[in-house]
Amino acid sequence: MDILKRIAFGTLSIIFLTIAAPPVFAAEWENEFSNDSVSSYNADQDYYSSADASAELEKAFPSEEFANEHYQQEPPRKAHRRIAKQVSQQESFQEEDEYMQVADRSRMSRRIASPGEKLIVVDPHTHSWAAYSSSGQLLRSGIASAGANWCPDIGRSCRTRSGSFRIFSLGSRACKSSRYPLPRGGAPMPYCMFFNGNQGLHGSNQLARRNMSHGCVRISVEDAYWLRHNFATQGTKVIVKPY
Repeated sequence: MDILKRIAFGTLSIIFLTIAAPPVFAAEWENEFSNDSVSSYNADQDYYSSADASAELEKAFPSEEFANEHYQQEPPRKAHRRIAKQVSQQESFQEEDEYMQVADRSRMSRRIASPGEKLIVVDPHTHSWAAYSSSGQLLRSGIASAGANWCPDIGRSCRTRSGSFRIFSLGSRACKSSRYPLPRGGAPMPYCMFFNGNQGLHGSNQLARRNMSHGCVRISVEDAYWLRHNFATQGTKVIVKPY
């Protein structure tokens, strides 16, 4: 009888251990995997840490802010594809910008009949200017914004007068308008080069491919600096083409 009881007790013990033990072992395995393996896997194989993601994206695009949850949780391969695509777009924009600069220059002829002297040409119709050598070779060109068809503040046309002129006055970076804006003037006109009364060439940060000034010819500040210090002198010929 004692032997039968022992056999029955042993059988029940084996059945109990078979049913109860796996969850215990599974729980221990799950805890171990969660605490160590998963964190190691996420950090090393599948996800960037926020520091890694932000550092790489910041390196590619320093002017942007990328420290957000979307990028922190993005897999490396996807992040790399995103970066490559955006860098490619930036290069495309740069190529387009370079193309537009070439297009600006090409609006003026690369060579004209020899004028016999250095020459500045302004074309209000194409909103361009150009500097030519005495042999007629184009040296530099860019966007030019001549006088507007109408200036509401003075109630009349402000068109730059067409014709042939010569520069009679050269100014510095501190050059300013004595008339505009009304009533006391003071508008910056860096590197001004007057060729017809109060009308002249000068640098401006308010530049567009349209005629919008009070009569002067606006060009970029960089172009104005170059003209003033590397090309124009008193007596340099300026031709303003018709509108």
